[in-house]
Amino acid sequence: MNPELLRDIYTNWKEHFQGRKGEVWGTKYYQTLSNHPDKVEQVCRFLQKCYELTGNNSRNLIVYDVFDINNTLVSDADVIKILSNLDILSFPEFKVYKANLNEGYDFVESSSGETQQLCQFISIMSVIEGKQPSKERIAY
Repeated sequence: MNPELLRDIYTNWKEHFQGRKGEVWGTKYYQTLSNHPDKVEQVCRFLQKCYELTGNNSRNLIVYDVFDINNTLVSDADVIKILSNLDILSFPEFKVYKANLNEGYDFVESSSGETQQLCQFISIMSVIEGKQPSKERIAY
């Protein structure tokens, strides 16, 4: 993804969404966003990073590990909101993966304790500031 391709998607939406009769929902928001090239660049970098993590196995899935040590959830939160406003990203499904399970399960199937713990982790992570641990301290 790059700024030119993103612009082309919203400018020439009839070519990209041939079955649509009306313009793409995020088009008006993109017109506002296009006045901020730094934000457009952030969106493109985020989508490229997600593509690299997910691979080309799915065009409709973004994998984002909120507990990854290199995670940038706090700075990515703005980009995630922009993607939602552009109608690129929606949140129809939220899966939970445990280290000892090969498959995830829907967040709504979590126990009340798991739900509370996940919410607390996300809340704590959103306010943590400071430098990342050095590579030598990361356990693999």
